[in-house]
Amino acid sequence: MNPRLVLTHDQVQRLALDELRRRGGHVRFGVRLAGLVPEADHVRAQVIDVATGEERRVRASHVVGADGASSDVRAALGVTMPGREVIGHLSTAFFRADLGPVLREWGTHMCFVRNDAV
Repeated sequence: MNPRLVLTHDQVQRLALDELRRRGGHVRFGVRLAGLVPEADHVRAQVIDVATGEERRVRASHVVGADGASSDVRAALGVTMPGREVIGHLSTAFFRADLGPVLREWGTHMCFVRNDAV
């Protein structure tokens, strides 16, 4: 038996969303942060719907910056990432294949191929 627990990004996201919602939180997908003002007991945010361009103001007790390496939330709060460096360049290939038996055995969804000829 493999003692590791390997979770994919979508599994981690599902766990985080379930916990956030269990605690009464709300998530807005498809919006871009346009402004963020921390107050003593809450935050005020201005968000823009990326599909419609509609702007909304949101008041919340917390804000979660789960918006990637170039996080607008982190930048708005002045949170830096010291020592950040490029550790590699990756190419992505999408394909369809029945990998069921392999994935069950490996417990992962990602494979790195190191081959200078590819």
